[in-house]
Amino acid sequence: MDLNSSEEGGTRDQMKEAIRNQVEFYFSESNLRKDRWLNKKTNEDPEGYVSLSEMVESFHKLRSISVDLELIKEAVLESQLVSLNSPQGDKIKRTIPLNLSEDQCSIDNRTIYVEHIPVDSTHESLKEYFEEGGRIAYVSLPKFPSREIKGYAFIEYENELDAKNSISRFNLWDLEKAPNQLRVLSKEQWLKYKSEYRRFLNNNRVKFNIQYKHPQQHKESNNTQQSNKQRNDKTKTKPNQKENEGKKEQKENNNAKKKEKEVNNEREKIVRIMGIKEGFTRKMLREIIEDQFPVSKIFFKDSSSQAEIYVNLPKEAEDLVNARDNYAAQLGESIKMYVLQGEEENIYFSNRKPVAHPRNETISSAPTAKKAKHMSFE
Repeated sequence: MDLNSSEEGGTRDQMKEAIRNQVEFYFSESNLRKDRWLNKKTNEDPEGYVSLSEMVESFHKLRSISVDLELIKEAVLESQLVSLNSPQGDKIKRTIPLNLSEDQCSIDNRTIYVEHIPVDSTHESLKEYFEEGGRIAYVSLPKFPSREIKGYAFIEYENELDAKNSISRFNLWDLEKAPNQLRVLSKEQWLKYKSEYRRFLNNNRVKFNIQYKHPQQHKESNNTQQSNKQRNDKTKTKPNQKENEGKKEQKENNNAKKKEKEVNNEREKIVRIMGIKEGFTRKMLREIIEDQFPVSKIFFKDSSSQAEIYVNLPKEAEDLVNARDNYAAQLGESIKMYVLQGEEENIYFSNRKPVAHPRNETISSAPTAKKAKHMSFE
């Protein structure tokens, strides 16, 4: 027996399996719903084919496995989900038609939210761990621009029952006994938490602005009689008194500007995106941005080329702008992103109408803690 040949064959078979699994993931229903670039490419071709060389260039994960097009072709030929345009072809497509009848609500019902995951978690490690609860269709692992994970993930199962059973199976969290352990919620429950958190931020921001929005006006209303008396006696005031009053007025104006600046720092920050390519809806844009950043609101008209993204903190706004290259492939290579500041920001806010907050929703308690196996989530 030729041991070297056996080892090389085994390694080649393992690489082909890894390539096939990765390519089938790209063309899976769950990923195609979210991958705008791949959707665009499949729609550009009358038969839905995508260039293999373009896929290797665009997808880092596939490129990390192999850049050998011949090996990738061999792997694709063994797949039941995708096929080449010919045995020696250079294009690939999904052979099984997509199920376009399933709505977002149904997808959410078979998706769970998990937090307090290990800092070195990957798509593969999460899939391996949670696959004990059933077949997994998709793993979303949000990351910061630095590529560090945010500490939470979304696991989409192939059926709703497996998702529901996985909540009680994997949850280790308890507010009093195990506050830092793995926490598992349904996506529906997570959306309620998220909605309430945003409501909390907006309500507190409104209270702050009501208290300090017009500090100079508030000060004058508390000293109306004194101000009126000073205005009536203005012609009788001595020169040095006029000078003192001028300094006092200037000091009050400076204090007012300072408080207005504090209000500006507290209110939401706006990131404007310009040059968005055609075909996007507000929902699509929110999904792309929220995959990496917490978004408060989005103002965007479907198929428009400009959007305003509301974030809660100045640092988040700066991070979003710095992540421009991460979104260029999906939103358009010519997009421009910047934070509204100064007069432009003030004009924008003065032209916006107040947004009504959604009604309050009750939030049930999290499931009780249970013990997990294999993977450490401490």
